[in-house]
Amino acid sequence: MKILINACYGGWGLSNEAILRFSEKRPELTVNQLDSYKTGSYVFINKKGEICISEKSIRTDPDLISIVEELGEMANGAYAEIKVVDIPDEATDWHISEFDGKELLYYVLDGKFHTAS
Repeated sequence: MKILINACYGGWGLSNEAILRFSEKRPELTVNQLDSYKTGSYVFINKKGEICISEKSIRTDPDLISIVEELGEMANGAYAEIKVVDIPDEATDWHISEFDGKELLYYVLDGKFHTAS
């Protein structure tokens, strides 16, 4: 399973180009930026006005992952280094831990915790 994380201090965020491409692939969604500092604070809203993509689901969205893989560094937001991390499909759960914006992925496989970064 592929999961997106931020691999540097600063914080999760996508570039305007990445968000634009995601919007083109998912025209049923509206993207609303929540702040003016370009830090990656945005929500995806469906036609009913409901927030429809959770933090966890955006990190595993196949469309967004392909965009990040295509764009490489150009997918990074202002203070981000977005990275695709691959964990075993057999993993039963996963969680992202963050310190000063830098993220580490923990996942459960065969009842044991593992890390990926």
